[in-house]
Amino acid sequence: MAERIAWLVVLAEDLNQASFAYRYLREKKHHPRTIRVRLPEKGRGAGEQYVRKKYPEEVREYRSRRYQSGLLVVLVDADMESVPEREHDLNTALETAGEDQREPEEAIALLIPKRHIETWILCLQGERVDEATDYRRRRDIQQKIKPAAQTFHEWSPPNYPVPAHCVDSPRRGLREARRIPSSCSRLFGSSHANGPARTPAMMGDAAGGMSRCRFQPPLFSQGAASVGSRATR
Repeated sequence: MAERIAWLVVLAEDLNQASFAYRYLREKKHHPRTIRVRLPEKGRGAGEQYVRKKYPEEVREYRSRRYQSGLLVVLVDADMESVPEREHDLNTALETAGEDQREPEEAIALLIPKRHIETWILCLQGERVDEATDYRRRRDIQQKIKPAAQTFHEWSPPNYPVPAHCVDSPRRGLREARRIPSSCSRLFGSSHANGPARTPAMMGDAAGGMSRCRFQPPLFSQGAASVGSRATR
């Protein structure tokens, strides 16, 4: 039986990343009430440092809740580093924290735009971009996030012919996105031997209704403070 995802976390550096991920997850039919977004508090240092610090904590939490059909999506810009270097930073953070590296069956996706998420947004909207230019000052980014996420979803099937203008890091991201199941897809690792058995409360009913998700977190959070629901508009 397909299982609805009851626990979903987006760990991101900034609101543009979070909004893009949120819109993509909505394209995959995830309910807003199942999505929690982790963002750094303003004035608390670099977003990349925040993501790197929080990543092992969220992986640990994901692994502890796998019986609840969980999903973790992590976004961090490569900036002037390469995508493999930024991924290595995250892997090192896991190792330092005593956590095992990601397994292929785990629904943990690392989306690493280069140079920034704005590069992806413009690329997905058909613009010819490079991965060295800083596009963050473009005033039209916000209005392009939703259609860019829709395009990312459209391009995500394994055999989709991605247009030639697409730069490298979105292509890598599309491969990572295959770790993200749709709302009613069977999750990777659903038969994990170490996890408790799933209860009927976490399953969709026979008529295809919504699962009775006991965990309904806020949409966006910065620490304990809500930052609104801008991405839902």
